[in-house]
Amino acid sequence: MGTQYDLSRVGVRATVPVDGEVYYAAIAKGLAVGFRRGKREGWHARKYDPVTKKLTYAKLSEDISTLKPGEQWEAACTAARKWANQTIVVAARDRITVGQAGERYRDAHLTQANVKPSVKRLILDDPIGRISLHLLTEADARAWRLRWAKLERRNGMPALATLNREITLLRSVLNEALRDKLVASSAAWEQELKPLAGTAGRREIYLDRPMRDKLIAAIPEDLRPLFIALSSLPLRVGALARATAGDYNPATRELIVRHDKVGGTRRIQVHPKTAPIFQAARAGKLPTAPLFAQRNGNAWTKEQWGDVIRDAAKEVGAPIGTCAYSFRHSNITDMILAGIDVLRVAKLSGTSIAMVESHYGHLIAGDEALAVLA
Repeated sequence: MGTQYDLSRVGVRATVPVDGEVYYAAIAKGLAVGFRRGKREGWHARKYDPVTKKLTYAKLSEDISTLKPGEQWEAACTAARKWANQTIVVAARDRITVGQAGERYRDAHLTQANVKPSVKRLILDDPIGRISLHLLTEADARAWRLRWAKLERRNGMPALATLNREITLLRSVLNEALRDKLVASSAAWEQELKPLAGTAGRREIYLDRPMRDKLIAAIPEDLRPLFIALSSLPLRVGALARATAGDYNPATRELIVRHDKVGGTRRIQVHPKTAPIFQAARAGKLPTAPLFAQRNGNAWTKEQWGDVIRDAAKEVGAPIGTCAYSFRHSNITDMILAGIDVLRVAKLSGTSIAMVESHYGHLIAGDEALAVLA
């Protein structure tokens, strides 16, 4: 073994022989950063792979040498780690398909609303699910994106926002597989699964209280309790549809929200005027039964309420594009216009302050600000 140098110290690097050799210092198990002094001065990386039992080498960016001497070591270590992560060789025993990666993601994120049906529809039932993860190519990712972009849905061609949500799911599945070292690189999807431009606008469909009441009156009787409750809370409809009878405590009027897009659990105290709806929905049910159920006792699903709301919207003359989410957007809008604190709105809605300000910031204190100019 040759002479060892502490390459993290500028003074020590100045003592490295000018003999054309690269001298290495370990920074992690199997990973080392190297430094060559002299005419071809620069930084290098070396990695031992326990699967192939081979050493691999790389010359790191020349930009590192342009930094201040005291900053070069950290920059070299960062670059070496990034290179090492990109050159992982996945053992044959660990190789899985994209579909299996989807199942792993689904099982780890069961609290996310609609994760099970979404993984099944977009990955397991799609040709991409049968491709070995380590063999996935940009062409495969591109074909998947184009396939779903051209697939007509029940209500026509998909909106950009819908496609973005679908792209986000597959990208999340693949990125988690990358973090778990089940694939060597994100090169296959990094460009092809980027978010589509033009979908970051605010939610625009606002339904006033009379219109919400008209919509509720136009939907089937057994679906009405769910949407009456939804019209009184800033929840996503999927979170409320998955609530069980045991999630509502009539003594405290407390509703436990267990299944939502953001994951985790939160508690909301229902208003006294709304409490009878929850009390009636809960009556005579076992704790594990759906709080808001169909006549057959099953929970409502997106596929069932989606078409119903669209048909009701046409019937009562609601704005084009009205959907179940319009109730949540309208409720949040009403709270902001009523002057409710943004932090309180964010907590009740199960979202971040940043998201509330992003989508509804134009409404915050708008009247007061413009009154100065009136």
